[in-house]
Amino acid sequence: FSVIEDFFGCYQVIGCATDHAVSAADAITVFSKNSKTSSAELVPKLKHSRFRHVFAKSVRRSEWYDTGPGYAVAVAANPKMIALSVDVPAGGVVQVAKLCTMGRGHMQMAKIKDHQGVVCDAKWNPFNDNVLATASHDATVRIWHVDDMLRIRCLRISRAHSRRVNLVEWHTTVDNALFSAAVDGRIVLWNIETDELVYVIDDCHATSLSLSYNCCEFAVTTRSRELIVFNARSGLKEREAELVHDGTMLPRVLYSGNRAHDERIVTTGTCRSTRRQIAIHDSLHLETPLAVVDIDGGSGLLMPIIDNDLNLLYIAGKGDANIRLYELSSETPFISYLNESCGHKAHTAVCALPKRALSVSQCEIMRIFRVDATQLVIEPLSFIVPRRADCFQADLFPATRSPTPSLTFREWLAGLDREPILIELKDCVLNCTNKPVTFCKESAQRAPKLITADINNDRKFRFLSQVTKADYREVNEREDREELLKMERIKAKIAAEGAAEEVLKEHSFESGRSETNALIGGERDVHESSLRVGDAVATMNHKNSSIQQPSVAPTRLLDGHSLIIDKSSSSRTSANGGLFPPKKCADVASTASDSHHDRSPVQSTESGIAFRAPARHRAAHSAVRGEGADSHEHSDDDASGRSCASEDLVRELEKEVYKYRSRCEQLENIIRIQQEETIAYEMMLAPRVSAKDLTG
Repeated sequence: FSVIEDFFGCYQVIGCATDHAVSAADAITVFSKNSKTSSAELVPKLKHSRFRHVFAKSVRRSEWYDTGPGYAVAVAANPKMIALSVDVPAGGVVQVAKLCTMGRGHMQMAKIKDHQGVVCDAKWNPFNDNVLATASHDATVRIWHVDDMLRIRCLRISRAHSRRVNLVEWHTTVDNALFSAAVDGRIVLWNIETDELVYVIDDCHATSLSLSYNCCEFAVTTRSRELIVFNARSGLKEREAELVHDGTMLPRVLYSGNRAHDERIVTTGTCRSTRRQIAIHDSLHLETPLAVVDIDGGSGLLMPIIDNDLNLLYIAGKGDANIRLYELSSETPFISYLNESCGHKAHTAVCALPKRALSVSQCEIMRIFRVDATQLVIEPLSFIVPRRADCFQADLFPATRSPTPSLTFREWLAGLDREPILIELKDCVLNCTNKPVTFCKESAQRAPKLITADINNDRKFRFLSQVTKADYREVNEREDREELLKMERIKAKIAAEGAAEEVLKEHSFESGRSETNALIGGERDVHESSLRVGDAVATMNHKNSSIQQPSVAPTRLLDGHSLIIDKSSSSRTSANGGLFPPKKCADVASTASDSHHDRSPVQSTESGIAFRAPARHRAAHSAVRGEGADSHEHSDDDASGRSCASEDLVRELEKEVYKYRSRCEQLENIIRIQQEETIAYEMMLAPRVSAKDLTG
């Protein structure tokens, strides 16, 4: 016989084929006599963990989120609100409610009904508690703004996919960046701020997606049981391996660890014998897993939730009534079972609340929302570590992620890496965000920018989170010289890109103005004939109307021509006597093109509305035009004056712009002079004040 140690540290006896029966106790006795190991060392020891006695606590049934019968698909929560995707026959509906009103009779709730299909996934923006992203069966990804009064408006719509969108994932260090994956095999990185697609990855049927700690890479699991790691900036494949889960269940993936150099990848799935499993991989070497643990023989899809601050893993199964708790470590065996919470009813979807919304005074380390399988009921489940002391437990609540992005999208895309900005939960009083959501129009060629944050406030928090220790050494002598040089190169690159964009804006403005002038000049000959016919018809109509109605209001003139005056715009004046309201060059071009379409606009002195001359009158008017040389010359002068009206308008606009620029320069000079005078006055008063102090 022989004595071996199994995976859990227990000793087992394996007997050989002998004629004598040997008991296990005799075998242990013989083994202890023949070895130098003491009997105390043979007793297996349990690993010490501060989470050994953690327990789950639910609130009263009257405080649950309850909206009646239905089937839920996905759920997402933040410190302010909770969103629940409901499967209805008419399409997708997302119910949004406030957390502070859950379970009460006057529960406030809003519904999103714009999707044409079932909403498969919903995620809240980690940097703005009022912005929600949804992915639907109608192959669209939509961004919503839900204000504190539960008023909903759609901000962006992405139609980059051709089939059902399975999942969406927000960038965790950069604001307004969203990943999406669909059944069509495409993974898309979407810049929501500018409404542009950064890149598209094809032929990758992803079932789950997870970003690393500093978001320099992301991992996906595919339907073909592959684990692939991509570069998050370029979308290029870096590493791949085949999963150990060779069953039919869709695998899931999560990044574990709170440091970029010491990260693990956690995957879930089933083996060939339909046993549900958890596997731990090294993020740099994916070929062989570090550990594989069997959970049970259930058939429900595993839904893992990870806490990277405390290295805890929560495993919930679709259709199960329990949630298992594991602790992750950087040493063997890499994963340890801790505890399990058992419920009374099965759940179909779960989500976790951000750490900044937990109850620190009650030692609540995690709050999970469970959605009932038979009706739209959400149960809040709190995981609590029992402690006797009432003070703040620093070991249970380390610094966690803050709702402030650590980089701008341009800095991150240029190659700059920075860890997330952390906040201390001890002093965290305002755990919700209240940030503006507006659109900013920069140019006519691009879509308006979406601003979902206070930029100055984010800059302040980014600056405060940096190390402010003074270092007067040269850059080449410092330990972090490579990072500093890289940062300087990236900043120079960003500045060059910004200058290039400004040059392109000026060039596009100049080219647009030249195209407008060319369009006006090219249309001049075409307009001449139509304007001549229009003048003749206007003269005839004026004569007829003056005969029928002697008291007719006079029309305003512009270089001897009738000006179209609408009833609503009676404040316009002629170019000789007054100023026109500001008008863009594009509007001038559109006016010219409209007149080219109409060919012969006619001005009515009664209503001031232009109308097209009938075709049966055009030949007659052209014949009238050819009768006398005087009338022909007069019409030529009229056409030339009418064509110059647009050019005069452009000149007036340029004069106004120059006037405003000069006025701004004058105001800047006045402000600078006032500041200099204030500084001089304060310097003059300083010696007087000091003299008074000395005499006193």
